[in-house]
Amino acid sequence: MDKFEGGSIRHMGPAKWAEMFAWESFDDETKKKLILRKIDERIMRKESKIESLKYKVETLKMMKQALQK
Repeated sequence: MDKFEGGSIRHMGPAKWAEMFAWESFDDETKKKLILRKIDERIMRKESKIESLKYKVETLKMMKQALQK
């Protein structure tokens, strides 16, 4: 199976194809900005997951304390 940018070609939707087509027409500065935005997006997703897990841990700790009383 062919691979392209870490994903399978078969599973790419129209939006991804349009993004790839447009990418070729961008200058280097625009490409750099877009890459930085993608990295920021990934960071925000990870931070969101971390906050969610922290909340769950606090909830579990509260449940544990309540059951130990």
